[in-house]
Amino acid sequence: MKEAKTILCVEDDKDACELLTILLESEGYRVEAYQKTEEALKAAKQGDFSAIILDYYLPNISGVDMCRQIRT
Repeated sequence: MKEAKTILCVEDDKDACELLTILLESEGYRVEAYQKTEEALKAAKQGDFSAIILDYYLPNISGVDMCRQIRT
C-alpha cells in the first residue's frame, strides 16, 4: 500500500483550516495544518511535503512572501 502524500496547509481562519483538512484527508492525503505563520514556516523548511497550500492574507506575512521564504 502506498504512503499518503503529505500536504502543508497554512490558513489562519480556524474553520477554513479544519474544513480543508477534512476535505484533503477524505481524499487520502495526510495534512499538516497550521494557523500560525512562524510554526508553518519552520515546518515547511524541515518537512517533506508534496504540496503546500497557503492563504494569501496571513496576519504577519502574505502567502506570496511566505512562499518566497520557503523556496530560498
